[in-house]
Amino acid sequence: TKWCAKDDKAVKNAATEMWNVVAKVYVAKIGEDGYESLNEAVAAVQDGETITLVADETFTEANRYNNGGYWDGLGYSGDKSFTIDLGGYTIKQDGSLNDYLIWIKNDGAKANTITLKNGTMDAGTTAYSAFATASSNKQTITVNLENINLINNISNGAVVKARGGSVLNVKAGTVITGKDSYVGIEAVGNNTVVNVYEGAEIYQKGTTSYVGAIIGASYNATLNIYGGKGKSAKCGIIVMSTGATINVSGGEWTANTDGTYANDNKGVLIAQSASGAKSIVNVTGGTFKGGYNCY
Repeated sequence: TKWCAKDDKAVKNAATEMWNVVAKVYVAKIGEDGYESLNEAVAAVQDGETITLVADETFTEANRYNNGGYWDGLGYSGDKSFTIDLGGYTIKQDGSLNDYLIWIKNDGAKANTITLKNGTMDAGTTAYSAFATASSNKQTITVNLENINLINNISNGAVVKARGGSVLNVKAGTVITGKDSYVGIEAVGNNTVVNVYEGAEIYQKGTTSYVGAIIGASYNATLNIYGGKGKSAKCGIIVMSTGATINVSGGEWTANTDGTYANDNKGVLIAQSASGAKSIVNVTGGTFKGGYNCY
């Protein structure tokens, strides 16, 4: 009916309105509501809702997040519980990030749970991590990674970094690949817990300047490894010199590519200690290919 209007102004307004609808490209949806960026969707999501990607998301200078002078892709701080379903799509960046591809923090009055699933997160060659968690208070943030491919390419970075008393669950179908990173999963700090379950996979090509570990923990964090598998060109599972606890009850873990013993930080289980820090490794199950080093 608008196109049949005799008033030229009405016709022009109708054409403009239709063009705006056609031209708008959504990256994510919450129910029937569309959003042009993942940051917009996360700002709008309500407790218990699901954000679903409907296209790939590339973080650039135009849509990145300023985290106190560091550049992340998605930056979230709050106390909402929600799910991001990538729907088979990819989240990446164009070289504009120097910190985290996705950074999630509990900065609220209650505990929360956030789940990321069904897609790929590629941090590229300039971001420190593909994914990082944090918490600034006594409330816990629990993050579930389900059926996610996480990729990191920078030599001084961790593919996944859990900090500040957060709980990270690495579940079946999740594949973590460090093409040139120093650790696949890094757990840091008091009350930080990382749980690795059967069906998770971690691969590290290692670097020339860093240890290239599959999984590492420091500053009194705890790693519980129930299953999964991992392989590194260098180190396997490591307690770093600042101290932590690692409990392993399953999985298959291979160091030095083929599991042959080698020194030079290529053990499959390594416990370091310095300045009185406690390094604890409890092993009740699992298959290990490589040497064990304690120093």
